[in-house]
Amino acid sequence: MVAIAVTRTDLTLVELRAAARRASDSKQARRILAIAMVLDGYSREAAAQACGMDRQTLRDWVHRYNEAGLIGLADRARSGRPAANCCAGLDSVRRRGGNWCVREAGH
Repeated sequence: MVAIAVTRTDLTLVELRAAARRASDSKQARRILAIAMVLDGYSREAAAQACGMDRQTLRDWVHRYNEAGLIGLADRARSGRPAANCCAGLDSVRRRGGNWCVREAGH
């Protein structure tokens, strides 16, 4: 098994740890710390476990870090049904008045 290498060299280990401290998203901070641990010589298994992920997930984050830097470690927008579709059903129940619950709205 060949481990994927961290190939970006634009940030030092100290700068990565500082970026993790500044990150407003805790998930992104854990990803940055996992990358820093790998660069500090920890095994991928140990770095992944310490940061609450499995080794394969860390591998995926290393790929994204190599491609896009710290920005690549942020969550991407998720696709899915817009919340506005849900509200249309609730509005019709509200117009009827009275007591209601989510189950009556068809959800």
